[in-house]
Order: sequence, then C-alpha cells, then structure tokens
Amino acid sequence: MSDGVTKNTIEPCSLPIPTQPSPLPENVQTFYDTILAHFTQEKYLLPSEEAGGEATELTADEKRWLTREQLLRYLRATKNDAPEAIARLEATLRWRRSYGLNSFITPDYVEPEGLTGKVVLFGYDNSCRPSVYLLPSRQNTDVPEKQLQYTIWNIERAIDLMDQGVENLVLLIDFSDKAKQPSLSTARTMLGFLQNHYPERLGRACVINIPMVVSFFLKIVMPFVDPNTREKVFLNQDVIKTGLYTPAEITTKWGGTVTFPYEHAPYWSELVRVTSLRREEEKRAWEALGGSIGISEWEMKKGLRNLDYTAKATDTTTKVEEGTSNGTTVEATTTEAVVTSPPTPNVDAPDSKPATESEQA
Repeated sequence: MSDGVTKNTIEPCSLPIPTQPSPLPENVQTFYDTILAHFTQEKYLLPSEEAGGEATELTADEKRWLTREQLLRYLRATKNDAPEAIARLEATLRWRRSYGLNSFITPDYVEPEGLTGKVVLFGYDNSCRPSVYLLPSRQNTDVPEKQLQYTIWNIERAIDLMDQGVENLVLLIDFSDKAKQPSLSTARTMLGFLQNHYPERLGRACVINIPMVVSFFLKIVMPFVDPNTREKVFLNQDVIKTGLYTPAEITTKWGGTVTFPYEHAPYWSELVRVTSLRREEEKRAWEALGGSIGISEWEMKKGLRNLDYTAKATDTTTKVEEGTSNGTTVEATTTEAVVTSPPTPNVDAPDSKPATESEQA
C-alpha cells in the first residue's frame, strides 16, 4: 500500500499459508473429544442460566460458531479442564444470545458510535493478525452500554478478517490528544467480556502516550486481568523496532508511514461489505463441509483468498444500505485508514511462526 492512498478493497493475506497444526497430544485429544461429544450428543439443548429455565436448541449460527478451534481455545483457557471448558462455552453461547450478537447488534444499530472513528480496523502485524485501533480522544457518546456494544462489534469484525491459520488480533490503544478516560466499571466490564467470551483471541495489546492519570488507572485495572492476558500487554513499545509491524502497515502515531484522515462513510460501508462477504464464504464452506459442530476453521477459511471482493454482500443482518451513514464525513487530525491487506511477513518477527493446536494462544 502506498502512502496517502486509500485502498478500497481487501485482498487475501500475503502471508504464506502456514503448515496445518500438528495432531493434538493424546491427552488433549481426549479432552477435546469429551467437549465435542457433549455438544454433538443427540437432542442436545443449551441449558438455561436460571434454575428450572427452559433449555433450547442451538441455532445454525451457534453451531457454526462451535468450531474445532473454538473448542480448543476454551480448552486452553481452562488449562485442559474439559468440564470447565464446556461450562464456559455454554456461558458464552447464552451471553451471545442476550447481548444480541446474532440479532439486534447490526451495523445500523452501532453506526452512531463509529462516526468519529474511535475504533478503527486497519492493517495487520507481521503475523497477519488484524489490528484494532482504540482512540479514546474520539469518544463521541455518553452511554457506556452502547460504547461496549460497539467495541465488541468491532472485535467480531476483526475476527471476520482473520485469515486461514490466524486466531489472534492486536489491540493498539493511543491515549494521546486529551483522551477521555473510560470509567473503571466500563473498563472492568470490557475486560470481563474479553476474558470470558473471547479467550485466546488477544495476540498483543499495545498502549502508547500514557498520561499519569491513565497510568494510575491501569494500575487499578490490571489486577483484574488474568496472568496470561497480562503478559500480552505492552506499554509504550516501539512496534517497528521490535519487528511486530512493518511501517506500511501501521500509522505514523505508531512509527509507521501511513497517514490517513478518518472518513466515516467510505470506511464504514467498505468494512461492513467486506466482512459480510467473508462471513458468507465461511458459512458456505461450513454448510458444504456438513454444517455440523466441530468443523475446522482451517477448512472453512480455505476459500477466503479466492473471494471476489468487488461483489456485493447479501448478508441481510450486516448489510448497510446506501445512505445509512447520512453522508457523514469526519476529518480527523490523527492518522487512520480503511482496512487493507497485510504485508509479506518478516519470518523472523516475533509470533510469526505457526504454533501447534495445543500451543496456540
């Protein structure tokens, strides 16, 4: 991608397809089989959170969400405790229902939160992990619940952008430009969502331009972060010198060469369209592979590199009709851009080597 050029299409990741993860160790395979058997048992019903509540069948979307890799992520997060992994998976399924991730949290619903570009998806690190920029200085609303919903919606879109063999994302948090600080309760709620319902999804969280009040804030929040997640948080790290990014894949605020103002209408419509196309392809592949629980993301994502990104998405739950952004354009003084394709990787960069299924984090 050239400096100053807005790229309006997303191309498949140029990172060579990693070798498929090695078979699981025998004991881990046994734990995995236990989880899979639980969810695929005849007439399985998702238990209600309330005692005596009605158990319900899983929807097709929920079955598709229960991929092989998803089960393994929860198994790793529980240190190979299969019963605990099952309980946490069921808790997340109930949370996703109540939170509206497959129902009312649509692009139209969350778009007012995105008018100023306080969350931006742009670029990939050298391990092909999508980047999620969080820019508190662009906060434009006052309702914490909707702010959380918008952030979660963006994390879901970052997951849509993960290519074959990629399971993690990178959070890039910049507290410059007199950022408005989130409340402690909002931060704790967000941490709870990430730890409980997106285990093993965080590859790295980098934070820069940390004022004293934020430093104090982080000292309060970090004790609520599990040790595995805490190890992935880096403060004021040079992401170029450490080999995490190439300059062409990150903005100038982070030492990169990209300087783009945030223009909401083109960014939003393209993000929604492309992520919808990718979800549709994964759904098509899932159905072709049998449409059952435990299908591998590795197989479901095989066709993503061959997608026609000039096509129009047909996913009615995520489609943004022309004009929904009301032509809003926000000229920003900081430097973000629309989603683009990732770079040819630096094979010597940290975290660039594919891990086995039992080691991925």
